[in-house]
Amino acid sequence: MRIPLVSVYKPVGFNLSSLKKENNVKLNSLPFDTVSFSGKKEKIKKADEKTVNKILCYSMEYQGDADLIYEDAKRAYKEVLEAFKKGNEVAPNGKVIRRVYKKPDTSTIHVEEYSPNDSSIITRQAEILNGKIESISQGVKIKLDGTEETSKYYTFSSDGSLYSYSEDLDIFPDGSVNVGRYYTYNGTELSSCSIDWRLSSDFTGTADSMYDFSFGMLDCYKKGCKFNKNGSQEFQKVYKKTYNGWTVETK
Repeated sequence: MRIPLVSVYKPVGFNLSSLKKENNVKLNSLPFDTVSFSGKKEKIKKADEKTVNKILCYSMEYQGDADLIYEDAKRAYKEVLEAFKKGNEVAPNGKVIRRVYKKPDTSTIHVEEYSPNDSSIITRQAEILNGKIESISQGVKIKLDGTEETSKYYTFSSDGSLYSYSEDLDIFPDGSVNVGRYYTYNGTELSSCSIDWRLSSDFTGTADSMYDFSFGMLDCYKKGCKFNKNGSQEFQKVYKKTYNGWTVETK
């Protein structure tokens, strides 16, 4: 399983540039790179102060979490590189602790670490290309129906900095994906945060809410997000920070 979750368009907040599974399900080039809005919209009006304060409180919580996630990602990156250098390892009881291998016809090296008590439990997986880590998965479980559950999933830029983080990532046999939280970064700062989004294999999807940040400050919040196959997006409500305060736009 390698699922590079890559945001290629910051205002959108998230994107899947590719999804590759061992059952050969592939989703490439999601049509979210160009933003278009569909549906009739009401006129823009001033946002309710109480609602805005609530949104800001949540955004600050996510920013605080994002800072901790960034530090965890740096630590995981370092640990995986050290594990990669050590190579394969087997515990005294004969259980496989670490396996480093390259699949046929690929250039990517896989590092898999297992529970010393049960080799069927994968505690961490990573993909390395040209000596640089592309992704790290933690807490991977494969259910009997083929569903793959990952508690934490990181992707990294070529300089080793954190690019995106997914929490409670589920990949289903039909190619659909659920993610509890999805963060993207611009340098060390949080760029966007999407909450409870679901993507089908036909590129349609929904998200409960999306937060967009600039220079460490929230500048846009979207509620009730819908993503259509043709690339258009619909939102129940869009809150934007302007020079005259916060505004809200509804369909």
